[in-house]
Amino acid sequence: MKTATLITLLFSVWLTHRIPQQKSPTESVSRMDAGKAVYEAFACHSCHGDDGAMLGDLTRAGEKYSDEEMIKYIKNPRAFDNRQMPVYEGVIPDKDFDDLIWYIRYLGEKTKQ
Repeated sequence: MKTATLITLLFSVWLTHRIPQQKSPTESVSRMDAGKAVYEAFACHSCHGDDGAMLGDLTRAGEKYSDEEMIKYIKNPRAFDNRQMPVYEGVIPDKDFDDLIWYIRYLGEKTKQ
């Protein structure tokens, strides 16, 4: 192997480990689709609207609350004195909460644009 080729290869390996890897655009789109599917499947849009800005405005939720706080709230809004929102504990599968929370954060960012 030529010296220049070896140096280029070593530099690219070093650079790959030094720069944080961004998610691919298709990964973000698929996560958005998954979160939107959960949002729609459990009728979140019926109160919060398609953009999260209707009754029970979600547009600032991502700024105010951690993922864990939002999940606790969605699972049992009664614990936070909300009698309007349905209890989703045991209804929304635990595996779907990450995508749902990601989508709620996305809605908040989208409204800022």
